[in-house]
Amino acid sequence: LAGLCVLIHGAAGTGKSRLIAELVARRAALGRATRVTTAAASPASRLAPFATVIDLYQAALGVPPARGRVARAQVVQRLAHMLTRADIPAEHARAITTDLDRAMELRDGAGVGAREPADLRPRISAGLATFRTVITSRERPSLVVVEDIHLADAASLEVLRHTLAMPAQGAELLVLTARPEGAPPPAVDHVLTLGDLAGADLRALIADRLDDAATATARQDSGDRGR
Repeated sequence: LAGLCVLIHGAAGTGKSRLIAELVARRAALGRATRVTTAAASPASRLAPFATVIDLYQAALGVPPARGRVARAQVVQRLAHMLTRADIPAEHARAITTDLDRAMELRDGAGVGAREPADLRPRISAGLATFRTVITSRERPSLVVVEDIHLADAASLEVLRHTLAMPAQGAELLVLTARPEGAPPPAVDHVLTLGDLAGADLRALIADRLDDAATATARQDSGDRGR
């Protein structure tokens, strides 16, 4: 299993964010190179289509979570550069950046009254799946955190559901946090409800899952090269 998606589920104040912080700190203390990307939905996210997905892109690209024409151009430029470096075909890369730019315009309310194209969500899903393979490598495991997924907008939830249905190409742990209220989260491999386990045991379990994913991928990579 190269990738793993875990949902940490619990009421407000049960320590979901603290658990994530401790997980990241543990990885750093072990000296293991891990690409960490964190994003969070907010009450305002529900009113802005694709807001959570765009926040995830901006975090992964190292772009501040800003809005407006300048911010959109910065995201598009940085994404295009990353896709080019990863040898994604130029036409495919251009389609991904164009679709994301359109999604950012909708989020920002540019062109008031403009309707979302019927096929934009599937295209954003496919683009995010490609981006996911670009930022996840066999040598450097990826830890992606999306907090408060229960606050995400409907478009982002649909995109995440489609994207997570596609297998990861490298060692990846995706961690979602959610409260009991709100829309149902995307399907995941494991649900960890706070209160079922003591804190130390829960932290160890999540960290071990990431190690398992990285080890399994490394073994698969070695086997492929040995053929």
